[in-house]
Amino acid sequence: MGEAKGLEDLHLVTYNIPKRVYRDHGAIFYPDGERPLYVNSLAIGLDGTVYFLARITEKGYTRSDLVSVKP
Repeated sequence: MGEAKGLEDLHLVTYNIPKRVYRDHGAIFYPDGERPLYVNSLAIGLDGTVYFLARITEKGYTRSDLVSVKP
């Protein structure tokens, strides 16, 4: 329930309200090329870093962890 029907790319999309500018920064991938899955809880830091929770699989174990992206 609440999960994607299949693999899909997570895109970082921003919208500047005062300037009315939409920007798709592209798909987000982990350094090993895997896609973030079950993403939720988006937050933006004062320096512009974007944080979200996602599932990460390492060495055969899956966990939820905090991920950060610098646009």
